[in-house]
Amino acid sequence: MVTLADLFQNTDLLNISERTLNNAPQIASQVIPESGLLMSYMKKFENTLTHRGLLPALHTNTFNPIWFLAEMEQNIYLWRKGLSIDNLNDYYFWLDPKILISKRLTQLENKDITNPFLNPLWGSGTTNDEITGQEQRYLERFLELYKHAEIHLGAISLIQLLLTAVDNTDSVFRLNKPLVILPAYFKQH
Repeated sequence: MVTLADLFQNTDLLNISERTLNNAPQIASQVIPESGLLMSYMKKFENTLTHRGLLPALHTNTFNPIWFLAEMEQNIYLWRKGLSIDNLNDYYFWLDPKILISKRLTQLENKDITNPFLNPLWGSGTTNDEITGQEQRYLERFLELYKHAEIHLGAISLIQLLLTAVDNTDSVFRLNKPLVILPAYFKQH
């Protein structure tokens, strides 16, 4: 198994200059969370798990996939900043699926029929314990699978960020756009 430390020690694994390899662990620990992945990998990962039969296929009348929940978080972030989806490419979005799923499981535990996060169809407002149970099992299964792939997804995401970083004259790597960590938490007014 290749770890993040291996990526920065072995130049055969990563074709980047020696100076980049020497600086990357320090920069990475300052900028990038220890767990999670870039949003751009979430949908592909979840769909691959479904395609391989490791996760059950979702039906549109049950609940939303995790990548959809992540995209909602991304859109909420933009909206709360006074921006729109047009501004999506102005940021790197880093997702911690474990925190997102924990948040979703908390929402599902709220049995209040007025809870809009309980029913993915939002129109009826009725609860369905069977669908809620299916979603909870789906989320738990995803977490089981994710823990085996987390380090690899994190490494791929980290490499992508490092490859897109801007190398300034002071030899400090800076991302060329802000990194937003999802789910984002905002102060309530």
